[in-house]
Amino acid sequence: MMNKKAKELDMTDTNFVDPSGISSQNTSNIIDLIKLTQYALKKPPLWKILKTPKDDVRSADGQFDHRLDNTNTLLKRMPDIIGGKTGYTEEAGGCMILVTKSPKENNENYLIAVVLGADDRFVAIETLINWAKKAYIWK
Repeated sequence: MMNKKAKELDMTDTNFVDPSGISSQNTSNIIDLIKLTQYALKKPPLWKILKTPKDDVRSADGQFDHRLDNTNTLLKRMPDIIGGKTGYTEEAGGCMILVTKSPKENNENYLIAVVLGADDRFVAIETLINWAKKAYIWK
């Protein structure tokens, strides 16, 4: 189903073999991940989850309580985050997608940043976002 959706979104260099993203046979590129992120931005409940630092949830049967901690350390440092997804595997290195609000006030646009294969994905993406906000004129 994920590959079918990728095809619908014109993600031409993406292939999924498992839903977790752990297999080294899952492949994609920055352009395809931006297409996926643009599609996902139409799903507000997802972004509420992606920008939540931590939450306590109970299993559907009410027997177990779980503490969920978001691994995105930038949630504490960057107030304009809409949401993001972090990832790491030995083969891919540190990967991250982060969506932030436009630096221009009262602008409904956003900035999508993607880092793949980083030694420190948090430093790399924060550097990229800060550079983009300063290097371009936002209208």
